[in-house]
Amino acid sequence: MILKQKDGMRSPLNFLLVNLTIASLMVALFCIGPHLLLQVIWEDWVFGDQLLGWSLCKIYGFVKNLSFFALTSILLLVAFERFLAIVHPFSSRTCLISRSNLKWSALAVWLIAGLISSPNVYFFQTFTHEFMSLEDSTVRNQTICLRAYNLPGAHIPAYDFTCFVLYFLVPCITMGILYTFVGIKLRASTIRDLGMIDPNLHVFTRSSTVSSICADQFQQWAVLQNRKKVIWMLVVIVMMFVVCWLPMHIRKLMSSLNGWDFTSGEWLGQYFLPTTDWLINLNSAINPLLIYAIFLENLRTVTRHSDNYLNT
Repeated sequence: MILKQKDGMRSPLNFLLVNLTIASLMVALFCIGPHLLLQVIWEDWVFGDQLLGWSLCKIYGFVKNLSFFALTSILLLVAFERFLAIVHPFSSRTCLISRSNLKWSALAVWLIAGLISSPNVYFFQTFTHEFMSLEDSTVRNQTICLRAYNLPGAHIPAYDFTCFVLYFLVPCITMGILYTFVGIKLRASTIRDLGMIDPNLHVFTRSSTVSSICADQFQQWAVLQNRKKVIWMLVVIVMMFVVCWLPMHIRKLMSSLNGWDFTSGEWLGQYFLPTTDWLINLNSAINPLLIYAIFLENLRTVTRHSDNYLNT
């Protein structure tokens, strides 16, 4: 609604942030919800191992990975958009993530993410085994939905390693480089703008010309400060992404490459497995809050500029 009501909010960055929010909410709805209900509370894949449970398990595996791949790609797009808008502002109007081509870029991100996550439809299976309840020590059948590592022709180790490199390692390094250049540019702009502001100009002077020049200079300063705040929030989002998703990749690589069984009763299964899941849940819960903070900061800037325009 904010994007529709405020013309200044219809920016490429805000459009990408909306897609980032959708990806985070998909993790919350299709990963956190099933994890809490089925793994923690009920301790069972209540849909069973028949056609319904089998189909929902595969959809769960597909959407879980789709949201991660889309989240990574959109974070990378955001980094590229900020890099071009701040470091190369004139080139950003004709590049792939310009306003005219942005919808196609976002659509391509989701389609490629769906294509990359499609093997999980084959990987995820339902398993039924005997399970002893810790409450009353009774033995009953338990159905779980997990990735099967012994499927014929699956090549899960190669798939996990490729996804780790292409959708985690390379994007994180790229985002680090891009935001470093953005930080250098903003720092240089800060020093230049500080040198341009005349300390003898005061907003309470009686000269309307001097007051206008001073107001314009401080308005540019406010825009720069807003950009710095937004960049810092985006860097926090990227850092949270790295911290929260890296353990999950380590777990997947250990399972596929070294054959670790995290469903056993060892400490890896008792502590490391649930910790990786909860970190992902934490990231999905924090992302919308940080994105909302960025929206509010951009909205303040747009409203401030509108008020200044009406008062002139």
